[in-house]
Amino acid sequence: MPHALTILAPGSGTLPPSAPAPADSSGSRHLVWICPHAPEPDWLQQAGQSLAQTPEERTQIEQALRQQAWGLLPGWHRLPLLPARLVLHLVIGDPWQLVREASGHFDHISLSTDLLRQADASQREGLAAGLSALARHGSLLQPDPPCSALPDDWLPQLRARGWVPADTAELAPGSMRFAPRWRDATSPAAVAREATVIGAGLAGSAVAYSLAERGWQVTVLDRAATPAAGASGLPVGLVVPHSSADDTLISRVIRAGIRSTLQRAAALLQPGQDWAATGVLEHCVDGKSKLPRSWQANAAHPPDWISASRPWASTATPLQLQQANLPADAVAVWHECAAWIKPWRLVQAQLAHPAIHFVGNTAVHSLQRPAADAPWQLLDDTGQLIRQTDLLVLTAGFESRQLLQSLQQPLPLNPLRGQIAWGWQQTSHLGLPAVPVNGKGSLACHVPWQQSAQAGSIWITGSTFSRSDNTPDVREQEFPEIWQKLQMLHPAAADELQADFAQGRVQGWAGVRATLPDRLPAVGALARSRHGQPADLLQGLQLSCGMGARGLSLSVLAGELLAAQLHDEPWPLEKRLARLLAASRWLDKPV
Repeated sequence: MPHALTILAPGSGTLPPSAPAPADSSGSRHLVWICPHAPEPDWLQQAGQSLAQTPEERTQIEQALRQQAWGLLPGWHRLPLLPARLVLHLVIGDPWQLVREASGHFDHISLSTDLLRQADASQREGLAAGLSALARHGSLLQPDPPCSALPDDWLPQLRARGWVPADTAELAPGSMRFAPRWRDATSPAAVAREATVIGAGLAGSAVAYSLAERGWQVTVLDRAATPAAGASGLPVGLVVPHSSADDTLISRVIRAGIRSTLQRAAALLQPGQDWAATGVLEHCVDGKSKLPRSWQANAAHPPDWISASRPWASTATPLQLQQANLPADAVAVWHECAAWIKPWRLVQAQLAHPAIHFVGNTAVHSLQRPAADAPWQLLDDTGQLIRQTDLLVLTAGFESRQLLQSLQQPLPLNPLRGQIAWGWQQTSHLGLPAVPVNGKGSLACHVPWQQSAQAGSIWITGSTFSRSDNTPDVREQEFPEIWQKLQMLHPAAADELQADFAQGRVQGWAGVRATLPDRLPAVGALARSRHGQPADLLQGLQLSCGMGARGLSLSVLAGELLAAQLHDEPWPLEKRLARLLAASRWLDKPV
Protein backbone atom coordinates (compact mmCIF):
# COMPACT_ATOMS: atom_id res chain seq x y z
CA MET A 1 0.00 0.00 0.00
CA PRO A 2 1.33 3.48 -0.79
CA HIS A 3 2.33 5.70 2.14
CA ALA A 4 2.38 9.49 1.91
CA LEU A 5 4.20 12.27 3.77
CA THR A 6 2.90 15.85 3.72
CA ILE A 7 4.78 18.79 5.24
CA LEU A 8 2.54 21.83 5.68
CA ALA A 9 3.53 25.48 6.05
CA PRO A 10 2.87 27.48 9.24
CA GLY A 11 -0.62 28.90 9.27
CA SER A 12 -1.56 27.02 6.10
CA GLY A 13 -5.25 26.99 5.47
CA THR A 14 -5.01 24.73 2.46
CA LEU A 15 -5.88 21.07 2.67
CA PRO A 16 -3.22 18.39 2.24
CA PRO A 17 -3.09 16.80 -1.22
CA SER A 18 -5.38 13.84 -1.72
CA ALA A 19 -4.00 10.56 -0.52
CA PRO A 20 -2.71 8.17 -3.16
CA ALA A 21 -5.26 5.57 -4.10
CA PRO A 22 -4.39 2.03 -3.03
CA ALA A 23 -3.24 -0.35 -5.70
CA ASP A 24 -5.02 -3.23 -4.00
CA SER A 25 -7.09 -3.96 -0.94
CA SER A 26 -4.32 -5.42 1.23
CA GLY A 27 -2.56 -3.52 3.99
CA SER A 28 -3.11 0.01 5.28
CA ARG A 29 -2.27 3.38 3.83
CA HIS A 30 -0.28 5.51 6.23
CA LEU A 31 -0.45 9.27 5.88
CA VAL A 32 1.94 11.49 7.83
CA TRP A 33 0.99 15.15 8.10
CA ILE A 34 3.64 17.37 9.70
CA CYS A 35 2.03 20.58 10.95
CA PRO A 36 3.92 23.40 12.70
CA HIS A 37 0.91 23.98 14.96
CA ALA A 38 -2.07 21.95 16.08
CA PRO A 39 -4.74 22.24 13.36
CA GLU A 40 -8.11 23.80 14.00
CA PRO A 41 -10.87 21.19 14.50
CA ASP A 42 -12.86 22.39 11.46
CA TRP A 43 -9.79 22.25 9.23
CA LEU A 44 -8.89 18.77 10.48
CA GLN A 45 -12.42 17.47 9.90
CA GLN A 46 -12.48 18.88 6.37
CA ALA A 47 -9.01 17.55 5.61
CA GLY A 48 -9.86 14.13 6.99
CA GLN A 49 -13.10 13.87 5.05
CA SER A 50 -11.21 14.64 1.83
CA LEU A 51 -9.52 11.25 2.24
CA ALA A 52 -12.78 9.36 1.87
CA GLN A 53 -13.51 7.51 -1.34
CA THR A 54 -17.15 6.66 -0.51
CA PRO A 55 -19.92 8.28 1.59
CA GLU A 56 -19.56 5.42 4.08
CA GLU A 57 -15.86 6.15 4.49
CA ARG A 58 -16.60 9.85 4.95
CA THR A 59 -18.91 9.04 7.87
CA GLN A 60 -16.37 6.68 9.43
CA ILE A 61 -13.54 9.19 9.13
CA GLU A 62 -15.63 12.00 10.58
CA GLN A 63 -16.54 9.84 13.57
CA ALA A 64 -12.95 8.67 14.07
CA LEU A 65 -11.64 12.23 14.11
CA ARG A 66 -14.29 13.36 16.60
CA GLN A 67 -13.31 10.51 18.93
CA GLN A 68 -9.54 10.62 18.53
CA ALA A 69 -8.44 14.18 17.72
CA TRP A 70 -7.88 15.29 21.29
CA GLY A 71 -4.80 16.11 23.33
CA LEU A 72 -2.83 17.16 20.24
CA LEU A 73 0.33 18.34 21.96
CA PRO A 74 3.59 18.78 20.03
CA GLY A 75 4.71 15.35 18.92
CA TRP A 76 3.40 12.27 17.15
CA HIS A 77 -0.27 11.23 17.16
CA ARG A 78 -1.40 8.00 15.47
CA LEU A 79 -5.09 8.16 14.47
CA PRO A 80 -6.61 5.08 12.76
CA LEU A 81 -9.34 6.57 10.56
CA LEU A 82 -10.40 3.38 8.80
CA PRO A 83 -9.17 0.38 10.81
CA ALA A 84 -6.73 -1.80 8.85
CA ARG A 85 -7.12 0.51 5.82
CA LEU A 86 -6.18 4.14 6.56
CA VAL A 87 -4.02 5.52 9.37
CA LEU A 88 -3.27 9.22 9.87
CA HIS A 89 -0.13 10.23 11.75
CA LEU A 90 -0.67 13.82 12.83
CA VAL A 91 2.74 15.28 13.72
CA ILE A 92 2.88 18.68 15.40
CA GLY A 93 5.97 20.81 15.85
CA ASP A 94 9.10 22.04 14.13
CA PRO A 95 9.10 20.41 10.68
CA TRP A 96 12.89 20.62 10.33
CA GLN A 97 13.30 18.52 13.48
CA LEU A 98 10.37 16.20 12.95
CA VAL A 99 11.43 15.07 9.50
CA ARG A 100 14.50 13.58 11.18
CA GLU A 101 12.22 11.83 13.67
CA ALA A 102 10.06 10.17 10.99
CA SER A 103 10.46 6.49 10.14
CA GLY A 104 9.45 4.09 7.41
CA HIS A 105 9.53 4.86 3.69
CA PHE A 106 7.08 6.88 1.64
CA ASP A 107 5.93 6.57 -1.96
CA HIS A 108 4.55 10.13 -2.13
CA ILE A 109 6.00 13.23 -0.47
CA SER A 110 4.27 16.60 -0.65
CA LEU A 111 6.22 19.64 0.48
CA SER A 112 5.02 23.18 1.11
CA THR A 113 6.95 25.62 -1.07
CA ASP A 114 6.01 28.43 1.34
CA LEU A 115 7.84 26.53 4.08
CA LEU A 116 10.88 26.09 1.86
CA ARG A 117 11.05 29.77 1.03
CA GLN A 118 11.16 30.59 4.75
CA ALA A 119 14.02 28.14 5.39
CA ASP A 120 17.70 28.98 5.63
CA ALA A 121 20.43 27.05 3.82
CA SER A 122 21.15 24.61 6.66
CA GLN A 123 17.46 23.79 7.09
CA ARG A 124 17.10 23.05 3.39
CA GLU A 125 20.19 20.87 3.44
CA GLY A 126 18.89 18.91 6.44
CA LEU A 127 15.51 18.54 4.81
CA ALA A 128 17.02 17.20 1.59
CA ALA A 129 18.93 14.58 3.59
CA GLY A 130 15.89 13.70 5.68
CA LEU A 131 13.54 13.28 2.73
CA SER A 132 16.09 11.11 0.90
CA ALA A 133 16.30 8.82 3.94
CA LEU A 134 12.50 8.46 3.91
CA ALA A 135 12.18 7.76 0.18
CA ARG A 136 12.29 4.44 -1.61
CA HIS A 137 13.39 3.96 -5.22
CA GLY A 138 10.70 5.58 -7.37
CA SER A 139 9.24 7.79 -4.63
CA LEU A 140 7.64 11.01 -5.86
CA LEU A 141 8.32 14.49 -4.42
CA GLN A 142 5.76 17.14 -5.36
CA PRO A 143 5.48 20.85 -4.52
CA ASP A 144 2.42 22.08 -2.64
CA PRO A 145 0.43 23.85 -3.94
CA PRO A 146 0.80 22.00 -7.27
CA CYS A 147 1.01 25.26 -9.25
CA SER A 148 4.17 26.28 -7.35
CA ALA A 149 7.70 25.00 -7.83
CA LEU A 150 10.56 23.89 -5.65
CA PRO A 151 13.18 26.67 -5.16
CA ASP A 152 15.85 26.55 -7.87
CA ASP A 153 18.69 26.91 -5.37
CA TRP A 154 17.50 23.77 -3.54
CA LEU A 155 17.45 21.50 -6.58
CA PRO A 156 21.22 20.79 -6.63
CA GLN A 157 21.00 19.41 -3.09
CA LEU A 158 18.21 17.09 -4.18
CA ARG A 159 20.04 15.94 -7.31
CA ALA A 160 23.16 15.18 -5.26
CA ARG A 161 21.06 12.78 -3.16
CA GLY A 162 19.47 10.90 -6.06
CA TRP A 163 16.40 12.97 -7.00
CA VAL A 164 15.75 13.53 -10.72
CA PRO A 165 13.01 15.44 -12.59
CA ALA A 166 9.86 13.39 -12.92
CA ASP A 167 8.91 12.67 -16.53
CA THR A 168 5.16 12.06 -16.09
CA ALA A 169 3.05 14.69 -17.87
CA GLU A 170 0.22 14.48 -15.34
CA LEU A 171 2.42 15.60 -12.46
CA ALA A 172 2.86 19.15 -11.19
CA PRO A 173 5.75 21.08 -12.74
CA GLY A 174 8.89 20.68 -10.69
CA SER A 175 8.02 17.22 -9.39
CA MET A 176 11.01 14.99 -8.61
CA ARG A 177 11.49 11.22 -8.57
CA PHE A 178 13.92 9.37 -6.29
CA ALA A 179 16.21 7.30 -8.50
CA PRO A 180 19.73 7.15 -7.03
CA ARG A 181 22.21 5.30 -9.21
CA TRP A 182 23.87 3.82 -6.15
CA ARG A 183 20.72 2.21 -4.72
CA ASP A 184 19.14 -1.04 -5.88
CA ALA A 185 15.79 -0.43 -7.58
CA THR A 186 14.30 -3.76 -6.56
CA SER A 187 11.34 -3.81 -4.20
CA PRO A 188 11.94 -4.81 -0.59
CA ALA A 189 11.63 -8.50 0.09
CA ALA A 190 8.25 -9.65 1.32
CA VAL A 191 8.08 -10.49 5.01
CA ALA A 192 6.93 -13.88 6.25
CA ARG A 193 3.25 -14.25 6.96
CA GLU A 194 3.28 -16.86 9.75
CA ALA A 195 4.42 -16.05 13.25
CA THR A 196 4.62 -17.69 16.67
CA VAL A 197 4.17 -15.72 19.89
CA ILE A 198 5.20 -17.18 23.26
CA GLY A 199 3.04 -15.73 26.01
CA ALA A 200 -0.71 -15.06 26.02
CA GLY A 201 -0.90 -11.98 28.20
CA LEU A 202 -1.32 -8.33 27.34
CA ALA A 203 1.97 -8.10 25.43
CA GLY A 204 1.47 -11.34 23.49
CA SER A 205 -2.15 -10.74 22.56
CA ALA A 206 -1.35 -7.16 21.45
CA VAL A 207 1.52 -8.26 19.19
CA ALA A 208 -0.57 -11.09 17.78
CA TYR A 209 -3.45 -8.73 17.03
CA SER A 210 -1.21 -6.14 15.34
CA LEU A 211 0.32 -8.83 13.12
CA ALA A 212 -3.04 -10.45 12.37
CA GLU A 213 -4.46 -7.08 11.27
CA ARG A 214 -1.62 -6.93 8.72
CA GLY A 215 -2.46 -10.30 7.22
CA TRP A 216 -0.39 -12.68 9.35
CA GLN A 217 -1.45 -16.09 10.61
CA VAL A 218 -0.37 -16.09 14.25
CA THR A 219 -0.05 -18.97 16.72
CA VAL A 220 0.09 -17.95 20.40
CA LEU A 221 1.56 -20.47 22.87
CA ASP A 222 1.26 -20.39 26.65
CA ARG A 223 2.16 -22.81 29.43
CA ALA A 224 -1.24 -22.17 31.05
CA ALA A 225 -4.49 -23.67 29.82
CA THR A 226 -6.13 -20.28 29.24
CA PRO A 227 -4.94 -16.80 28.21
CA ALA A 228 -4.16 -14.08 30.76
CA ALA A 229 -3.20 -16.62 33.39
CA GLY A 230 -0.27 -14.56 34.67
CA ALA A 231 0.10 -10.88 35.52
CA SER A 232 -2.42 -9.94 32.82
CA GLY A 233 -5.13 -11.69 34.82
CA LEU A 234 -5.49 -8.66 37.10
CA PRO A 235 -9.23 -8.18 37.65
CA VAL A 236 -9.22 -4.44 36.92
CA GLY A 237 -6.45 -2.00 36.08
CA LEU A 238 -6.16 1.73 35.43
CA VAL A 239 -4.85 3.40 32.29
CA VAL A 240 -3.47 6.75 33.44
CA PRO A 241 -0.95 9.18 31.94
CA HIS A 242 2.40 9.49 33.69
CA SER A 243 2.73 13.03 34.98
CA SER A 244 6.08 14.62 35.66
CA ALA A 245 6.95 18.24 36.38
CA ASP A 246 9.50 18.34 33.55
CA ASP A 247 7.41 16.18 31.18
CA THR A 248 10.04 13.49 30.69
CA LEU A 249 10.51 11.34 27.61
CA ILE A 250 8.98 8.44 29.55
CA SER A 251 5.85 10.55 30.12
CA ARG A 252 5.63 11.14 26.37
CA VAL A 253 6.03 7.44 25.58
CA ILE A 254 3.25 6.58 28.00
CA ARG A 255 0.95 9.20 26.46
CA ALA A 256 1.43 7.52 23.07
CA GLY A 257 0.75 4.19 24.72
CA ILE A 258 -2.42 5.41 26.41
CA ARG A 259 -3.77 6.73 23.12
CA SER A 260 -3.11 3.34 21.49
CA THR A 261 -4.73 1.41 24.36
CA LEU A 262 -7.85 3.57 24.42
CA GLN A 263 -8.21 3.18 20.65
CA ARG A 264 -7.96 -0.61 20.97
CA ALA A 265 -10.39 -0.73 23.90
CA ALA A 266 -12.95 1.39 22.03
CA ALA A 267 -12.69 -0.94 19.04
CA LEU A 268 -12.88 -4.29 20.84
CA LEU A 269 -14.39 -3.96 24.32
CA GLN A 270 -17.90 -3.38 25.65
CA PRO A 271 -18.10 0.00 27.39
CA GLY A 272 -19.44 -0.08 30.91
CA GLN A 273 -18.69 -3.79 31.29
CA ASP A 274 -15.14 -4.39 30.06
CA TRP A 275 -13.88 -0.84 30.42
CA ALA A 276 -15.04 2.72 31.07
CA ALA A 277 -13.49 6.07 30.15
CA THR A 278 -14.29 7.53 33.57
CA GLY A 279 -11.24 9.72 33.97
CA VAL A 280 -8.93 9.25 36.96
CA LEU A 281 -8.03 11.62 39.79
CA GLU A 282 -4.34 11.46 40.78
CA HIS A 283 -3.99 12.28 44.48
CA CYS A 284 -0.53 13.78 45.02
CA VAL A 285 -0.14 12.51 48.57
CA ASP A 286 3.22 14.24 49.01
CA GLY A 287 1.55 17.60 48.38
CA LYS A 288 3.49 18.22 45.15
CA SER A 289 1.57 18.58 41.91
CA LYS A 290 2.83 16.39 39.07
CA LEU A 291 1.41 18.74 36.44
CA PRO A 292 4.14 19.58 33.89
CA ARG A 293 5.45 23.12 34.28
CA SER A 294 5.41 23.61 30.49
CA TRP A 295 1.64 23.14 30.53
CA GLN A 296 1.04 26.11 32.79
CA ALA A 297 -0.39 29.17 31.08
CA ASN A 298 2.33 31.74 30.41
CA ALA A 299 3.69 33.86 27.61
CA ALA A 300 6.12 31.15 26.50
CA HIS A 301 3.42 28.69 25.46
CA PRO A 302 0.54 29.38 23.10
CA PRO A 303 -3.07 28.96 24.24
CA ASP A 304 -3.65 26.01 21.89
CA TRP A 305 -0.84 24.13 23.66
CA ILE A 306 -2.41 24.72 27.05
CA SER A 307 -5.81 23.67 25.73
CA ALA A 308 -4.41 20.50 24.15
CA SER A 309 -2.83 19.44 27.45
CA ARG A 310 -6.08 19.44 29.46
CA PRO A 311 -7.33 15.97 28.45
CA TRP A 312 -3.99 14.54 29.60
CA ALA A 313 -3.72 16.38 32.90
CA SER A 314 -5.09 19.47 34.63
CA THR A 315 -5.34 20.77 38.18
CA ALA A 316 -8.29 19.14 39.89
CA THR A 317 -11.21 21.46 40.53
CA PRO A 318 -13.08 21.67 43.85
CA LEU A 319 -16.00 19.83 42.25
CA GLN A 320 -13.74 16.99 41.08
CA LEU A 321 -12.26 16.67 44.56
CA GLN A 322 -15.76 16.53 45.99
CA GLN A 323 -16.83 13.83 43.51
CA ALA A 324 -13.77 11.82 44.46
CA ASN A 325 -14.61 12.33 48.16
CA LEU A 326 -11.21 13.84 48.89
CA PRO A 327 -10.56 16.81 51.21
CA ALA A 328 -10.96 20.24 49.65
CA ASP A 329 -7.31 21.06 50.33
CA ALA A 330 -5.97 17.89 48.67
CA VAL A 331 -3.39 18.38 45.90
CA ALA A 332 -4.60 16.45 42.89
CA VAL A 333 -4.40 16.22 39.10
CA TRP A 334 -7.35 15.28 36.91
CA HIS A 335 -6.70 12.95 33.96
CA GLU A 336 -9.71 13.24 31.69
CA CYS A 337 -8.43 10.66 29.18
CA ALA A 338 -7.85 7.92 31.77
CA ALA A 339 -9.96 4.77 32.18
CA TRP A 340 -10.39 1.49 34.01
CA ILE A 341 -10.02 -1.68 31.97
CA LYS A 342 -10.32 -5.37 32.70
CA PRO A 343 -6.96 -6.57 31.30
CA TRP A 344 -8.03 -10.18 30.86
CA ARG A 345 -10.96 -9.07 28.71
CA LEU A 346 -8.63 -7.06 26.47
CA VAL A 347 -6.43 -10.16 26.13
CA GLN A 348 -9.43 -12.30 25.21
CA ALA A 349 -10.75 -9.77 22.71
CA GLN A 350 -7.41 -9.44 20.93
CA LEU A 351 -6.90 -13.20 20.75
CA ALA A 352 -10.40 -13.60 19.28
CA HIS A 353 -9.09 -12.29 15.93
CA PRO A 354 -9.85 -14.95 13.28
CA ALA A 355 -6.20 -15.07 12.16
CA ILE A 356 -4.95 -15.93 15.68
CA HIS A 357 -4.78 -19.50 17.03
CA PHE A 358 -4.24 -19.98 20.77
CA VAL A 359 -2.56 -23.15 22.05
CA GLY A 360 -2.50 -23.63 25.82
CA ASN A 361 -0.73 -26.14 28.07
CA THR A 362 2.42 -25.70 26.00
CA ALA A 363 5.57 -24.87 27.94
CA VAL A 364 8.55 -23.84 25.83
CA HIS A 365 11.77 -24.62 27.69
CA SER A 366 14.45 -23.52 25.22
CA LEU A 367 15.05 -22.11 21.74
CA GLN A 368 17.54 -22.95 19.04
CA ARG A 369 18.31 -22.11 15.46
CA PRO A 370 20.65 -24.48 13.66
CA ALA A 371 21.61 -22.02 10.91
CA ALA A 372 21.00 -18.45 9.81
CA ASP A 373 18.58 -19.54 7.09
CA ALA A 374 16.79 -22.13 9.26
CA PRO A 375 13.53 -21.61 11.15
CA TRP A 376 13.45 -21.14 14.89
CA GLN A 377 12.91 -24.34 16.88
CA LEU A 378 10.89 -24.34 20.09
CA LEU A 379 11.79 -27.22 22.45
CA ASP A 380 10.15 -28.66 25.56
CA ASP A 381 12.00 -29.67 28.75
CA THR A 382 13.00 -33.03 27.21
CA GLY A 383 14.51 -31.40 24.14
CA GLN A 384 11.64 -32.46 21.91
CA LEU A 385 10.54 -30.15 19.12
CA ILE A 386 7.25 -28.37 19.80
CA ARG A 387 7.11 -26.08 16.80
CA GLN A 388 9.18 -24.37 14.11
CA THR A 389 8.66 -20.79 12.97
CA ASP A 390 10.35 -18.14 10.84
CA LEU A 391 9.19 -15.25 13.05
CA LEU A 392 9.28 -15.72 16.82
CA VAL A 393 8.10 -13.11 19.32
CA LEU A 394 8.90 -13.51 23.03
CA THR A 395 6.22 -11.97 25.23
CA ALA A 396 6.38 -14.33 28.20
CA GLY A 397 7.22 -11.75 30.86
CA PHE A 398 9.85 -12.89 33.35
CA GLU A 399 9.95 -16.34 31.71
CA SER A 400 11.40 -14.67 28.60
CA ARG A 401 14.68 -14.38 30.55
CA GLN A 402 15.17 -18.16 30.63
CA LEU A 403 14.39 -18.50 26.92
CA LEU A 404 16.94 -15.83 26.04
CA GLN A 405 19.54 -17.45 28.28
CA SER A 406 19.18 -20.62 26.21
CA LEU A 407 20.49 -18.50 23.30
CA GLN A 408 23.30 -16.90 25.35
CA GLN A 409 21.45 -13.62 24.92
CA PRO A 410 20.81 -12.47 28.51
CA LEU A 411 18.37 -9.68 29.24
CA PRO A 412 18.20 -8.13 32.75
CA LEU A 413 14.55 -8.98 33.37
CA ASN A 414 13.62 -9.03 37.05
CA PRO A 415 10.44 -10.28 38.74
CA LEU A 416 8.15 -7.81 40.48
CA ARG A 417 5.33 -9.42 42.43
CA GLY A 418 2.18 -7.44 43.11
CA GLN A 419 -0.92 -8.19 45.19
CA ILE A 420 -4.23 -6.37 45.23
CA ALA A 421 -7.33 -6.57 47.40
CA TRP A 422 -10.90 -6.43 46.20
CA GLY A 423 -14.38 -6.91 47.55
CA TRP A 424 -18.05 -6.60 46.78
CA GLN A 425 -19.39 -3.08 47.01
CA GLN A 426 -22.30 -2.53 49.38
CA THR A 427 -24.92 0.22 49.38
CA SER A 428 -23.56 1.18 52.79
CA HIS A 429 -20.17 2.06 51.29
CA LEU A 430 -20.92 5.76 51.06
CA GLY A 431 -17.30 6.94 51.37
CA LEU A 432 -16.08 5.35 48.12
CA PRO A 433 -15.23 7.77 45.32
CA ALA A 434 -17.35 8.12 42.19
CA VAL A 435 -14.24 8.00 39.96
CA PRO A 436 -11.02 5.98 40.23
CA VAL A 437 -8.19 7.49 42.27
CA ASN A 438 -4.48 6.76 41.97
CA GLY A 439 -1.26 8.08 43.44
CA LYS A 440 0.42 5.90 46.05
CA GLY A 441 -1.47 2.87 44.85
CA SER A 442 -4.91 3.00 43.25
CA LEU A 443 -8.60 2.56 43.99
CA ALA A 444 -11.38 1.80 41.52
CA CYS A 445 -15.01 1.37 42.55
CA HIS A 446 -18.37 0.72 40.91
CA VAL A 447 -16.85 -1.88 38.55
CA PRO A 448 -19.45 -4.41 37.31
CA TRP A 449 -18.48 -7.97 38.23
CA GLN A 450 -19.82 -11.49 38.19
CA GLN A 451 -18.37 -14.46 40.02
CA SER A 452 -20.23 -17.75 39.92
CA ALA A 453 -23.86 -16.90 40.73
CA GLN A 454 -23.06 -13.56 42.37
CA ALA A 455 -23.22 -10.35 40.37
CA GLY A 456 -22.83 -6.74 41.34
CA SER A 457 -20.11 -4.12 41.62
CA ILE A 458 -16.69 -4.40 43.20
CA TRP A 459 -13.98 -2.14 44.56
CA ILE A 460 -10.32 -2.94 44.01
CA THR A 461 -7.18 -1.43 45.54
CA GLY A 462 -3.45 -2.01 45.68
CA SER A 463 -0.86 -2.93 44.79
CA THR A 464 2.12 -4.18 46.70
CA PHE A 465 5.51 -4.22 44.98
CA SER A 466 7.79 -7.11 45.98
CA ARG A 467 11.03 -7.06 44.01
CA SER A 468 12.92 -10.27 43.17
CA ASP A 469 9.82 -12.26 44.15
CA ASN A 470 8.44 -14.60 41.47
CA THR A 471 5.79 -16.47 43.50
CA PRO A 472 2.24 -15.40 42.54
CA ASP A 473 0.51 -16.61 45.69
CA VAL A 474 -2.02 -14.53 47.63
CA ARG A 475 -0.69 -13.72 51.12
CA GLU A 476 -3.01 -12.77 53.94
CA GLN A 477 -0.23 -10.93 55.74
CA GLU A 478 -0.05 -8.35 52.92
CA PHE A 479 -3.65 -7.14 53.29
CA PRO A 480 -2.76 -4.77 56.18
CA GLU A 481 -0.06 -3.19 53.98
CA ILE A 482 -2.61 -2.69 51.20
CA TRP A 483 -5.06 -1.07 53.63
CA GLN A 484 -2.34 1.26 54.96
CA LYS A 485 -1.54 2.38 51.41
CA LEU A 486 -5.25 3.00 50.87
CA GLN A 487 -5.34 5.09 54.04
CA MET A 488 -2.71 7.40 52.54
CA LEU A 489 -4.38 7.49 49.13
CA HIS A 490 -8.00 7.88 50.19
CA PRO A 491 -8.67 8.18 53.93
CA ALA A 492 -12.46 8.12 53.59
CA ALA A 493 -12.42 4.90 51.58
CA ALA A 494 -9.96 3.30 54.00
CA ASP A 495 -12.30 4.11 56.90
CA GLU A 496 -15.24 2.75 54.93
CA LEU A 497 -13.48 -0.54 54.17
CA GLN A 498 -11.64 -1.03 57.46
CA ALA A 499 -14.20 -3.51 58.73
CA ASP A 500 -14.05 -5.51 55.50
CA PHE A 501 -10.28 -5.88 55.89
CA ALA A 502 -10.49 -6.61 59.62
CA GLN A 503 -13.21 -9.23 59.26
CA GLY A 504 -11.73 -11.06 56.29
CA ARG A 505 -14.31 -9.98 53.73
CA VAL A 506 -11.72 -9.03 51.14
CA GLN A 507 -10.37 -11.21 48.37
CA GLY A 508 -6.94 -11.09 46.83
CA TRP A 509 -5.14 -11.53 43.56
CA ALA A 510 -1.40 -11.66 42.95
CA GLY A 511 0.78 -11.75 39.84
CA VAL A 512 4.42 -11.46 38.84
CA ARG A 513 5.41 -8.71 36.41
CA ALA A 514 8.72 -8.42 34.60
CA THR A 515 10.77 -5.24 34.77
CA LEU A 516 13.98 -3.88 33.31
CA PRO A 517 16.36 -1.56 35.18
CA ASP A 518 15.25 1.55 33.24
CA ARG A 519 11.54 0.74 33.80
CA LEU A 520 10.80 0.60 30.08
CA PRO A 521 9.96 -2.45 27.95
CA ALA A 522 12.18 -4.19 25.40
CA VAL A 523 10.52 -4.07 22.00
CA GLY A 524 11.67 -5.29 18.61
CA ALA A 525 14.74 -7.15 17.40
CA LEU A 526 17.35 -7.94 20.04
CA ALA A 527 20.14 -8.10 17.49
CA ARG A 528 22.04 -5.03 16.37
CA SER A 529 21.19 -4.17 12.78
CA ARG A 530 23.66 -4.56 9.94
CA HIS A 531 22.83 -2.40 6.95
CA GLY A 532 19.22 -2.21 8.09
CA GLN A 533 18.89 -5.97 8.74
CA PRO A 534 19.17 -7.86 12.05
CA ALA A 535 22.27 -9.95 12.68
CA ASP A 536 21.91 -13.26 10.89
CA LEU A 537 21.70 -15.71 13.77
CA LEU A 538 19.05 -13.69 15.61
CA GLN A 539 17.05 -12.63 12.57
CA GLY A 540 13.39 -13.44 13.02
CA LEU A 541 13.53 -13.06 16.83
CA GLN A 542 11.49 -10.20 18.30
CA LEU A 543 10.70 -9.14 21.87
CA SER A 544 7.88 -7.37 23.67
CA CYS A 545 8.45 -7.74 27.39
CA GLY A 546 9.57 -5.93 30.56
CA MET A 547 6.53 -3.67 30.96
CA GLY A 548 6.29 -4.04 34.72
CA ALA A 549 3.09 -2.48 36.02
CA ARG A 550 2.52 -0.60 32.74
CA GLY A 551 1.27 -3.45 30.59
CA LEU A 552 -2.10 -1.81 30.02
CA SER A 553 -0.46 1.48 29.06
CA LEU A 554 2.30 0.14 26.80
CA SER A 555 1.42 -3.29 25.37
CA VAL A 556 -0.71 -2.08 22.45
CA LEU A 557 1.84 0.57 21.51
CA ALA A 558 4.63 -2.01 21.66
CA GLY A 559 2.71 -4.37 19.39
CA GLU A 560 2.07 -1.63 16.85
CA LEU A 561 5.71 -0.50 16.95
CA LEU A 562 7.00 -4.03 16.38
CA ALA A 563 4.58 -4.66 13.50
CA ALA A 564 5.32 -1.26 11.90
CA GLN A 565 9.06 -1.99 11.95
CA LEU A 566 8.52 -5.35 10.26
CA HIS A 567 6.39 -3.76 7.55
CA ASP A 568 8.45 -0.62 6.95
CA GLU A 569 5.50 1.53 8.01
CA PRO A 570 5.71 4.86 9.81
CA TRP A 571 6.20 4.04 13.48
CA PRO A 572 3.53 5.08 16.01
CA LEU A 573 5.96 7.47 17.74
CA GLU A 574 9.05 9.46 16.85
CA LYS A 575 12.47 7.81 16.56
CA ARG A 576 14.00 9.22 19.74
CA LEU A 577 11.12 7.80 21.79
CA ALA A 578 11.19 4.47 19.97
CA ARG A 579 14.90 4.15 20.75
CA LEU A 580 14.03 4.21 24.46
CA LEU A 581 12.09 0.95 23.92
CA ALA A 582 14.49 -0.80 21.54
CA ALA A 583 15.41 -4.27 22.81
CA SER A 584 18.86 -3.87 21.24
CA ARG A 585 19.72 -1.15 23.79
CA TRP A 586 20.78 -3.92 26.21
CA LEU A 587 23.32 -5.59 23.93
CA ASP A 588 26.39 -3.89 25.38
CA LYS A 589 25.17 -3.49 28.95
CA PRO A 590 26.11 -5.82 31.83
CA VAL A 591 23.33 -8.16 32.93
